[in-house]
Amino acid sequence: KIALQVLEEVGKEDLSRIHAHFEEIGGDLSIVCLPWLLTAFADSAPCRVTFKFWDMVFEVGAPGVIALALALLLELEETLLGCDSISGVMDVMHRGTRRQQPRWD
Repeated sequence: KIALQVLEEVGKEDLSRIHAHFEEIGGDLSIVCLPWLLTAFADSAPCRVTFKFWDMVFEVGAPGVIALALALLLELEETLLGCDSISGVMDVMHRGTRRQQPRWD
């Protein structure tokens, strides 16, 4: 729960466009990112991202998890801003991350 609260607070600053858009369409970062965190990204991300998630967990703990979620949100920013509903956002978060090729490699 603390990770979700931190993600929400950090998102207000670092992802202000996404944060404002989510509020406009009736959602928030913590709710949208919850499935990622509950499934450890395994359900919606490519294997490389899931492996990176576990590397971050073992190396730095919760701050790494939050950093990875923020990085993925930034990667999907333009697509997320084009969504007009939370269900559309959730679809992008689930399916879009599977197709996303992270820039950190």
